[in-house]
Amino acid sequence: MAKPLLEMSAAKVFLDGIFTSPRVAHPEGVAIHSDGSIWCGTETGDLLRLAADGSSVERMGGTEGFLLGIAFDSAGNCFACDLRHAAVFRWDAAVAEMQRFASAGIRVPNYPIVDEARGWLYVSDSLGEDNRSGIFRYDLKTGEGGLWCREAMAFANGMALAPDGNGL
Repeated sequence: MAKPLLEMSAAKVFLDGIFTSPRVAHPEGVAIHSDGSIWCGTETGDLLRLAADGSSVERMGGTEGFLLGIAFDSAGNCFACDLRHAAVFRWDAAVAEMQRFASAGIRVPNYPIVDEARGWLYVSDSLGEDNRSGIFRYDLKTGEGGLWCREAMAFANGMALAPDGNGL
């Protein structure tokens, strides 16, 4: 059995958001912003920013849906997968607003990956029905795109970009 990286005594609750306002309801897609804050989506469609020290929580925007995975680009824009709307939304850092970004063909957008070097946003679709999951690719400027990887997958979920940026 592998030795744990941290002993259980080192674990602690970072932020108990059950009774905060806004409420941290079923947080998904936790991501770290370049300023050290921790962002997540919620089952109520809120995009939340938690202070780096866990002292506060702030609602940045929302979709009235169910946010799953989120990812940032270098400008601080946040791409958020929305289950209810079968779409990817973008929180635009320049204007601090949430807008629908892409939805072509995707059914259960689960997790986004930003590839700024090539100008793409990759999004896993975890429909899971008859191995019809896949990976979609959308232009980072226009949001145009569609199914990119047609290989059969069972519940495509989280992804990562290779450290050198040469593939998922």
